[in-house]
Amino acid sequence: TSLVVHPAELQTIKFLQETKPDHSIIFVMDSENVELGQSIVKFIMKSFDLKIPFSIEAGMGNIKESLAHNSSIIVSHEEAYLNAITELIEFGESRKVYWLPISIGYENFDSIPFKFSLSNFIRKLRHGYGMVKVSFHEPYTYSDFFQRRSFNAKFLRNHLYHDIVFKAPVMATNLVAFLLLTYFKDVGGKVAEIAEKANELQKNFCTIEFAFEGDAIDVVNYALKTFHGKISIDKEGLIKANEDAYEEFLSLAKVLLYHHALKAAII
Repeated sequence: TSLVVHPAELQTIKFLQETKPDHSIIFVMDSENVELGQSIVKFIMKSFDLKIPFSIEAGMGNIKESLAHNSSIIVSHEEAYLNAITELIEFGESRKVYWLPISIGYENFDSIPFKFSLSNFIRKLRHGYGMVKVSFHEPYTYSDFFQRRSFNAKFLRNHLYHDIVFKAPVMATNLVAFLLLTYFKDVGGKVAEIAEKANELQKNFCTIEFAFEGDAIDVVNYALKTFHGKISIDKEGLIKANEDAYEEFLSLAKVLLYHHALKAAII
């Protein structure tokens, strides 16, 4: 596994922690595989000598205490948690907060729920997920979500959700899984055909962060290699996803399905 994060994003967090010590940073991430995601974020913070945020999934009673002491929090994008935090802010517990959405891209997907232990975490990073790309997005302030002199919690949740989902890094396996479940689901496709469509999608979705480089044919071959045992190739070289692997492919493809659905709705 290689764990990738842009240095400038870590510098932003360091700047906020050093220059705004009286502010809390609320890190918000996707609710899927949240324990692993939180462990990765804490691992990054510790590795770069940044203040490690508290997790509040275990109990919401410490939200008020964390805000009162200007501590940072890491939380999943679930309405209950965000509502609890925004209600405390609205009632004046603390308005000195930064909201910082996080997206994590996994090259491989493990549908088995992650249960934290240090040995399990290290094993997962080394063998379970391939390359992992973590994106810390632009932070928001409390005042960014004021409308007509009042705080708009729904506006906040929508912005956080947009950044977490639509700015998520797309790995090579995400792209190829998406193609195998859409354009090549029924009849399959040859490597060159899949590569051509992959190249086309990259041009069409130019605002997406594709977390890989190289010729499309190499990218596709790399992804197909990781799908060993989960795809079938007939005598004509047509490649299809195995039906018993659809659930895993769907989990990988989901990051692009959001964009595809939005584009189709706009068109």
